[in-house]
Amino acid sequence: MLGDKAAAKDHQQTEKTAENAQQRMEGERQPEKIPYRDVPAHRVLEEQCKTKIHGDAAENRLAERQKAAAAEKMVVRDFPVSPDKKRDQSDDLHMLDKDAFGDELKKRNPESTKDEIERTAGFYDSRDQQAFVKDAGNTLNTSIHEKLHQKSESRLPTSLNEGMTEYLSKDEAGAVGQLRDIDSRGRETKKPEYYREEAAVVAQLDAVVGRNTLHEAYFHGRDDVLKDRVDEALGQGAFAEIMQAMKEENAGKARDIIHSRWQETLKKIGGH
Repeated sequence: MLGDKAAAKDHQQTEKTAENAQQRMEGERQPEKIPYRDVPAHRVLEEQCKTKIHGDAAENRLAERQKAAAAEKMVVRDFPVSPDKKRDQSDDLHMLDKDAFGDELKKRNPESTKDEIERTAGFYDSRDQQAFVKDAGNTLNTSIHEKLHQKSESRLPTSLNEGMTEYLSKDEAGAVGQLRDIDSRGRETKKPEYYREEAAVVAQLDAVVGRNTLHEAYFHGRDDVLKDRVDEALGQGAFAEIMQAMKEENAGKARDIIHSRWQETLKKIGGH
């Protein structure tokens, strides 16, 4: 009798977990607008991030500082960063022209090839917590991406960490409308999708466990919370399988694991 009651309780918990995950899955297909506390202020910061002054060195430096300060304010205001990460790090985000950016990347990572330097839009050096952005017109998403790295305490595999950073930065950058890629002359351009597959894995995890759980892992190093929620929704061992795939830098495999595990959960519920 007690065994039957325990089984019924487990089944109810599984159904509730699956129902919540299903709602988040549906939300993934129809993204919900984030209710920012002050949308007009957010738009001002967005415009500051896009602005580039073509003048003397002092004017350009001022524009770069304004953009770095804007990215700092956006991230600290809109994400649950840990208390010690709330200190102002505006001066630790550097907007550099193409040549200076390439020199800095080569200096910090001598093994960088010419092609890698050309394709890199920004990077973060955890050794001294300095972030660098190749300033070529609209740099909002890249600035936020590198700023998030500065504020993160993630202990997740590198590929998953990059995917989560990109997922969160794109969400933040597009919060007040769809952003276009604009060059320094105001022309719309097309840019490559960075960490697209990795971000897709994070989108699936967001649908399964929810944004608060992602934030706990990313901003507070609580990968244990993420593990518990993933295994609760997708079955024991799911988190370890996903992490192993991401360590292998195989985002496609990770997505397949999440999808197949989710289908198994639905069949389990339907079988009772």
